Amino acid sequence: MNYFMMISVACLCGFIIGHERQKYDKGIGHRSSILVILSIVVFMIINEKLSLKYGIRIDAARIPSYCIMSVSFIGSGLIIYKHSSFNGITSATTLLALVAIGMLIGMYEYVLSIVTTIIVYGVLTSKKKHTEEDKE
Repeated sequence: MNYFMMISVACLCGFIIGHERQKYDKGIGHRSSILVILSIVVFMIINEKLSLKYGIRIDAARIPSYCIMSVSFIGSGLIIYKHSSFNGITSATTLLALVAIGMLIGMYEYVLSIVTTIIVYGVLTSKKKHTEEDKE
């Protein structure tokens, strides 16, 4: 039952953030956001299973730290320098936020993961609202 809850919360959080990105035709949409969070949750489950069920002594932070490094590497590929400015920084940092949310879910911190999702969504939408007000 716990794993079903984890996967459900992961899909919900990924969809919320991905919906905002896809609505404005940005690099990370529904599918990517859900897959990133789901992947991190699964890696967190694997981490837990290795240590508890199979008794393998591992550093509890090892798999999560590799997840952060992997997604940071992917995120760095999203940043493009063009015409004296950088593009893709928000997409790259959104990926990192998705990893953090996935880790929270993997640690059974459902409320904190949902609150973090709402904050990330608010941050992503605040720039667009501010830009739209400036145009008027």
